[in-house]
Amino acid sequence: MGILEVMIYDSYKNVVSVFFYLFLALTLYLFIYLFKQQIGIDDVDYLKQMMESHSREMLLSQMAADKTTNIQVKRIANGIIERRKRDIDVIDKMLDDDSKKAPITKKNLFTYLNVREEPKKEPNKETKNYSMSSL
Repeated sequence: MGILEVMIYDSYKNVVSVFFYLFLALTLYLFIYLFKQQIGIDDVDYLKQMMESHSREMLLSQMAADKTTNIQVKRIANGIIERRKRDIDVIDKMLDDDSKKAPITKKNLFTYLNVREEPKKEPNKETKNYSMSSL
């Protein structure tokens, strides 16, 4: 807006305000740089934006589930609603938690998800263990 105002002023007065253009161009560049680098944005801001995004997805899925007659679309929409509810609950816990500045690690992720222990991986039954003695 500032550049446009200077351009309008210059056209009426038939002058060129080089210093205004230079100052406004540098200011615009600075704001673009700060935006791209996400300066001043922390984890709490990110989580709040994610909560808003998930809420929109839930509303859209609810509208789709209410209006459709296709059972597959209804199943997908209900699945999205359930997943987003769980995600929003996790985000709420993270925002309410006193240690919200700490990053989520594998250990405390299960705490946020209300899982008592880490799920155990079952060994694949199809893989066979070969040793040098069996060859």
